[in-house]
Amino acid sequence: MDWPGRKSQEQQAEPKVLRPFPRIWIGYLLGFATMIAEMIALKLHPELAKEPLLIPPLYLFLANFISLIYWLVCVYEYHVVLSQATAGAYPIKPLRAAWFHLIPSMACTGFSNGRGNWPAL
Repeated sequence: MDWPGRKSQEQQAEPKVLRPFPRIWIGYLLGFATMIAEMIALKLHPELAKEPLLIPPLYLFLANFISLIYWLVCVYEYHVVLSQATAGAYPIKPLRAAWFHLIPSMACTGFSNGRGNWPAL
C-alpha cells in the first residue's frame, strides 16, 4: 500500500547538501601578493616607512583592496555555511557579519554578535 505522504517523508530524510567552504588558498595567494607589493613599494619609495599618511602607490592600494574584498566574501560565505548547518538557528546574519568587519573597533574586538552585555563602544 502506498501512503500519500511517503514521497515527502523520503525527501525530508535526505540530508541537505551544504555549500562548500570558500577557497582559502586564494586568500593565501592574495596575502602573498600583497606582501610582495609592500616590499616593492618600500624598495622604490623608502619614504613610505618614515612618513605617516602618505598616499600609497596604486599597485599597493589595489593589492590591499582586493584582499579586503576577498576577506569580506569569505566571512560572508562562512556565515552562510554556519546558518545552513544549524538550519537557520545561527544568530548572526552573513551580511551583518561582513559589514561589521568594516567597523575597526568591531573587527578588532569581535563584538559583532550584539547579544552580549558589553558596554557601548
